[in-house]
Amino acid sequence: MKRLHHEAQVGSDDKVVELSQKRVNMPKKNKHRMHAHINPFNPLSIPHPRNTRFTDWSLHYPSFYGMSNNNDDKIVVNTSLYEVGYDQENTARKATDTVPTILDIGCGYGGLMFELTKHYPDELILGLEIRDKIANFAGEKINTLRINSGYKDCLNLGVLRTNAMKSLHNHFEKESVRF
Repeated sequence: MKRLHHEAQVGSDDKVVELSQKRVNMPKKNKHRMHAHINPFNPLSIPHPRNTRFTDWSLHYPSFYGMSNNNDDKIVVNTSLYEVGYDQENTARKATDTVPTILDIGCGYGGLMFELTKHYPDELILGLEIRDKIANFAGEKINTLRINSGYKDCLNLGVLRTNAMKSLHNHFEKESVRF
């Protein structure tokens, strides 16, 4: 992902206009192409938490948990490129913590997630994708849109590489997801 920094720009009347917003190029789909489908019944070595206490949602939604600077723009997707650690119990987690309530299972490149965020800005939306390259693309796109909007858009979006058929119960408490 290439970052573009703009410090100052000369206006039409030769005044210097300060621009403090950094810009990031959008990821390209052609660099994230993969098989059309993966058989979810095949054995896959996707890390997953032992139970819901080992899931840290603040990594996916840093602004909702008061983390400044979008957690240093770190992308967390659960792939070899953007890893998630499930080795420690999240002791800081409280029962009142905000957790994703809307899931897009098999989110692909994230089209539905990006539309849902317009209609449900106060709900945490999580895309679940089994293909690693596609999940990487969605995570990069979310992060790029956050940065380019000055951390105003897509703050309620996250993506996670997982096999929803096998490990959904390891991520979510019973009856915690709306739809």
